[in-house]
Amino acid sequence: MSGRAGGDPPLILDGLRVIAADYDHFIIDQWGVVHDGHAPLPGALEALAALRAAGKGVCLLSNSSRGLGPSRALLRRIGVEDDLYDAMVTSGALGEQALAARAAAGPLVALCLPGPPDPEGVVRGLGLGTTEDPAEATVLVGAGMAEAPPAEDDPRLRAAAERGLPMFCLNPDIRSVQPDGSFLFCAGAWAAPYAALGGAVQVWGKPLPEVYAASRAALAAAGLRLGRGLAIGDSLDHDIKGAEDNGLDALFISGGIEYEGNTDRPWGAPDPERLAAQLSARGRRPRASMGSLRW
Repeated sequence: MSGRAGGDPPLILDGLRVIAADYDHFIIDQWGVVHDGHAPLPGALEALAALRAAGKGVCLLSNSSRGLGPSRALLRRIGVEDDLYDAMVTSGALGEQALAARAAAGPLVALCLPGPPDPEGVVRGLGLGTTEDPAEATVLVGAGMAEAPPAEDDPRLRAAAERGLPMFCLNPDIRSVQPDGSFLFCAGAWAAPYAALGGAVQVWGKPLPEVYAASRAALAAAGLRLGRGLAIGDSLDHDIKGAEDNGLDALFISGGIEYEGNTDRPWGAPDPERLAAQLSARGRRPRASMGSLRW
């Protein structure tokens, strides 16, 4: 069962407890749902703890270009302890595996976009060389974030496309919301124009089916019963579409990356009419919505 029936509006919840008993496992986004990159969001840790106490399987699924080790380290540093979730999957970890396989066939020199060189340590961890010159690169690696999107005619992208360099995009997100409501731009903002230039782009992450298969496999490996699942996220094009395309019900955290369409402040409760219009315009049908993740 996925989505909501007919033309019914989504349930607007004041806490996850209202529907938690309907599900056996939960696939939960990180940025904009559990934390803001700097600290846990209010109520999120209590929600995770309540799910674990109830015996529910919890997998954190992120479109972060970080691998699993750095992702877990970040969570611990900001106060999200390991015992609050059963499993973790990141687009960066899956992309790393593909990069490693490519590197096994011959040496690679990576140009990381948006930059700076190797912002997440991905390339260094694989023992690859780095450069900021497209003429020296053999591969583009989409990782990290920047304060502005690429220029319409980014010379690095054009030069790389002319040379036929492949891009490994480890984070398909376009932008990430910050604590003050501003945005940083992710690797996906570089992948789209590169593809438009004719560049070959490989992408990992939501809404693609591989990350949901990996999430289920990680939960099963941890001994959790899969049964019926709920995906929780704040991106309509990644989290909610991914749930709808992969057999999961969806809970839309409306106060995250999409907050401007339904509320006046980050992680604020959605206005029902604005939320309904937002979902209709984007063609998404989550079962429920709430401004932020709370129990």
